[in-house]
Amino acid sequence: MIFNPGPVSAKTAVGVELGGFHSHADFESQCRFCHAPFQADQATQCLDCHKDINTQLEQGEGMHGRLEQPRACASCHQEHKGREFDPSQAALVSFDHSLTSFPLIGKHGTLECQNCHTGDSFAAAKTDCASCHEEPQSHKGMFGTDCAACHTAFDWRPAKINDVSFDHRFANFTLDMHAVNYNQAPILCTDCHTGQQLTFNPQPCQGCHGEHDSAFMDKHVQQFGTDCLVCHDGVDRLHGFDHQVVFPLDGKHANLQCEDCHQNNQYRGTSPRCVACHEEPAIHAGFFGTRCDYCHTDQAWRPAPLRAHTFPLDHGGNGSEVACQTCHPKTYSEHPCAACHEHDPDTIAKSHASLNLPPDQLADCLHCHMDGKVHQ
Repeated sequence: MIFNPGPVSAKTAVGVELGGFHSHADFESQCRFCHAPFQADQATQCLDCHKDINTQLEQGEGMHGRLEQPRACASCHQEHKGREFDPSQAALVSFDHSLTSFPLIGKHGTLECQNCHTGDSFAAAKTDCASCHEEPQSHKGMFGTDCAACHTAFDWRPAKINDVSFDHRFANFTLDMHAVNYNQAPILCTDCHTGQQLTFNPQPCQGCHGEHDSAFMDKHVQQFGTDCLVCHDGVDRLHGFDHQVVFPLDGKHANLQCEDCHQNNQYRGTSPRCVACHEEPAIHAGFFGTRCDYCHTDQAWRPAPLRAHTFPLDHGGNGSEVACQTCHPKTYSEHPCAACHEHDPDTIAKSHASLNLPPDQLADCLHCHMDGKVHQ
């Protein structure tokens, strides 16, 4: 048995010939092809014939070029195990796929060799996703075949763009109600995105919904315009919409039409401020500011609630109201009495000396004269 350890393998790959031989069995009786005691090691003999492997080792490339002990051929490829024994297949039992350019991680970790290596072809196996996975119909012809740019081997979804998990809601439009068409056919990306750069225009919306109900769609477009995304986000954001939550339509606003406030079909971002629709009255333009709601309500412009004035508006007692600017020359929050009344600080201090008022109260006339009258 020392000189005859057993028959060698007759396994061969179709069309493969090395050194004029198709398998090890072809030169079984010529031991010198594999064994040169005291002259060369086993690996040298192997590489003399398997020159493609020798090239990998010299250049540090390929699977064999990544091995920690690249010249220990027999540790993986045993021989003298019989004619039907396949040295290449036997090496796969303990083969570390991470040594290749395609590590088996994620969903690929549970695959069998033949799932990717058909016809016992290992060296020619492709690593691009499209060679095994058919391009999904949902975005066929839109994103190319570089699946790894958005997807990982761990799961098909969610796709990642710039390392961020993509969700169509990031585009302010969810696909919850746009998975299938009215005829239950799947809605494809290209049904809505007609441009090569995933650009969007609302024409597909009008075409699809118009085909389903043209009368409604024609009226809808005429009333609200063609920019569908202003109001809709894929789950019908306006379904059951309550305007009271956003801006109560009470009082004089109750009978308004949408276009009275939303001109040119602009709905998103409409200002709730009065001045956005109402011009500031000339009677107090630039004086009271533009927070009309501080004094007025939507029930009627007059009377303004501020007319319940704690200080008599007929100051002077002649029965007629004085103009606001008389007491509020700059802003309604200031009321400098000295603008009309002589107010010599020394004279005021002497006349109020018996009251022992602190300086801040002495300067605040309304603290004592809330009715605008002189108190003895």
